[in-house]
Amino acid sequence: MSRINTTVKNRFDGKRFYASPNLPIIPVSDSDIFITSNSETRLDILALEYYGNSSYWWVIAKANNIGFGYYVPFGEQIRIPAHIEKYL
Repeated sequence: MSRINTTVKNRFDGKRFYASPNLPIIPVSDSDIFITSNSETRLDILALEYYGNSSYWWVIAKANNIGFGYYVPFGEQIRIPAHIEKYL
């Protein structure tokens, strides 16, 4: 199992910073699951429920263009991508 890592880079002035990785595009598949969020829906909890690992929250965020936060707006339809092995 691989994971997406940030890399440490140096700025022009020699200071170091973390560079975010380019996340893959996750196309819609016939086997994807669609749910409607409620007031308590969080990406890390969805990832744990559907993938068995809460650290895969970014897959759901990327697939739904949510950005990098754990909470999902109430009433949003959320796509849970299936077969994510090739993105990890």
